[in-house]
Amino acid sequence: MGKCFVCGKPTSFSFIACRKCHGKATEIPFPGNAETLAEDFLRLLDGKGEGEGEELRLALYGLSEALRERSVEWPSKVVRCIARGRIPLVGDTPRERTKRTDIPGEFKCKDGHRVRSKAEEIIDDFLWDRRIRHVYEPEYSPGNGSPTINPDFYLPDIDVYVEIWGRINNPRYQEQKEYKREIYRMDNVRLIELDSEDPQMKDKLAATLLRLISFDPSGRWNR
Repeated sequence: MGKCFVCGKPTSFSFIACRKCHGKATEIPFPGNAETLAEDFLRLLDGKGEGEGEELRLALYGLSEALRERSVEWPSKVVRCIARGRIPLVGDTPRERTKRTDIPGEFKCKDGHRVRSKAEEIIDDFLWDRRIRHVYEPEYSPGNGSPTINPDFYLPDIDVYVEIWGRINNPRYQEQKEYKREIYRMDNVRLIELDSEDPQMKDKLAATLLRLISFDPSGRWNR
């Protein structure tokens, strides 16, 4: 059992602001260190605390602000919970199924996208489940006038591109990969690079997204 760090009212967890005070939370430094905050959060998540629903969302907001204030990375245990869907990393974007039919992909995703690989299906579903708006294989026009390229995904709400590189021993594929990387470097594009064979692929994506977004007091993310 903890207490609201603004007014002192009892809460289930050491750094959460109570419902009445969460609007003032950004004006007051959070107590404790990042490791203690993360362990408290995980105890609440595991049902060892007393909070549920709204309190858990407030706790997610509190943890994000506490870590941001200290300029430290999200603890790996929390990242894994987000990657596996135990923690609600949810945006405000309404879910809209795609009507695009011009990509004859073999793998069908939850949002209707047809993608070319199992790794792309995993990431597309990850984004869909969390209401993170994403465009599959958009056209990107390089700033130097070179021919257009097609990143794997674009996340318009945070202006980030995602590439999932395969381990393909093919000179043409490797040449295209390096060409795209050079375009991104020249245009100073925000890029998340993932390895299609990496079993921690979703963890890496979750950790990177957490560095780019913030949470509001409802526990929803924003830019």
